[in-house]
Amino acid sequence: MGRGAARRDHPRRGAELSTSDIVAHLERRLARYKIPKSFITLDEIPRNASGKVRKDQLRQHYAH
Repeated sequence: MGRGAARRDHPRRGAELSTSDIVAHLERRLARYKIPKSFITLDEIPRNASGKVRKDQLRQHYAH
């Protein structure tokens, strides 16, 4: 099992950002094998007191 990448996007107020929009954007810029097979939508990325991403919490909640 490989690792994934995370990214937090902030669409403009009132705009919708769908998975198909993200995939279409990535298909124009990346080779097909580099495009993630799944996406998870988060309201907020968990961070510790110093602002670093809490990868352990992400793995615990979203591991397949």
